[in-house]
Amino acid sequence: MIRLALDTSFEHLSICITKNNKPLVNYFSLCNRTNTKIIFQVIDDLTKNAEIELDEVDIYVINCGPGSYTGVRIGMAVIKTFAQVYKKPIIPINSLELIASQIINHKKEFPVLLNCTRREIFFSKFKIYEEYPVAKTPISMTNLEKFIETSNNTP
Repeated sequence: MIRLALDTSFEHLSICITKNNKPLVNYFSLCNRTNTKIIFQVIDDLTKNAEIELDEVDIYVINCGPGSYTGVRIGMAVIKTFAQVYKKPIIPINSLELIASQIINHKKEFPVLLNCTRREIFFSKFKIYEEYPVAKTPISMTNLEKFIETSNNTP
């Protein structure tokens, strides 16, 4: 199975193509919101380096936020277009899931925080089941001080 994963939700561009869960090629750049200028060239270069054609991609994975509103729209538009043209499915993954997936050995429920603006954060609680993060609460937004007050000193 070939997957193309794309993340444009912040000031970076991140793309990875995997085959049978093994990375073939990847790209990461802090492009300071110039994603629209380089995204198609980067995808073209990556598919050539991986020696695949876009119609060979079986599934598309996209970070659907939270993050930069414009950045998320850019990524979603690109992935939805490819998926529609090639009639392939999309797996949406949110930013907090991506962060939580880096903590696969934690046994207890844990909060994941994402800085928003002006000391505001997005947060959700997760638990790892069979090496995959599962959200235990919906994504919420609050200010950092209020989160600290109500978190009972949870690290």
